[in-house]
Amino acid sequence: MALSDSLSPRKCVGYGLCDGEGNEHLWHSLSHMIAYGRVAGLVSYMYNLDSQFNFNNEENLFNIRKKDSWLQCKVHACDVNLQEAEKVLAECGFPEDVLHCEWAVQVNAQTKPLPRELLYNSYATALNIFIYIRATQRLRKRRQAHVDELGRQIIDVSSEHWEIATAELELDIALNVLNKVKAKVTKKESAMGVTAQQQLHCLLKSPFLAKKMNAWALKTRIGEHLRGRKFDLDCQERSYRKQQSEQRINEHTQGSVKCRDPGIADLAR
Repeated sequence: MALSDSLSPRKCVGYGLCDGEGNEHLWHSLSHMIAYGRVAGLVSYMYNLDSQFNFNNEENLFNIRKKDSWLQCKVHACDVNLQEAEKVLAECGFPEDVLHCEWAVQVNAQTKPLPRELLYNSYATALNIFIYIRATQRLRKRRQAHVDELGRQIIDVSSEHWEIATAELELDIALNVLNKVKAKVTKKESAMGVTAQQQLHCLLKSPFLAKKMNAWALKTRIGEHLRGRKFDLDCQERSYRKQQSEQRINEHTQGSVKCRDPGIADLAR
């Protein structure tokens, strides 16, 4: 559907006067080659496709000489539409550059893909976006506080020139990061359906879910600390085992030396 919309004759440059019936004729003349194209090689398929195109062009040029032919009627209709369009264009009073820009914007708006839900049901979509919003809420607060601090530093009269210049550079970077985070949240919200947006609104105002998310965040932090603690304990345990092994080796060496001391003393005598 998106391909047919983007390739519609009324959305292509130079084809706004036709009604798309020529595409139907072309598709009908090429539809019998679909099954053949699935089993034929690329070179053979392209050769036969070009041959079919040339045959259609020759047939249309031959039939256009006939009176009241299909193609001749379409050419006459396009001429009439062209004259009417030129008349309307002359009476509208707008320059062609403005009309071209507006037409391009309209084509982009009409041919863009439709938004679809991110998950299989609206509640799961709303819950997913709610979790993302709560996860990025602290990041957005930190970025906003940093932006506010830089703004106060810029307008402060007691700041040095180099401090103001540095704050302006950092402000551009901070605003860019903050806008990216906000744009990502807005994009996720715009991709939701009406039902999912209503459920997200209810979730954002739910005190129970807010407490649950805070508990989930606390549980996550505790788990991270426990994993870090386990890693530290593993390092200490490995170090302790290494020390014990070295201590046993030293004790074994000392015991061996003590066992050989009497024999060495006897030999020395």
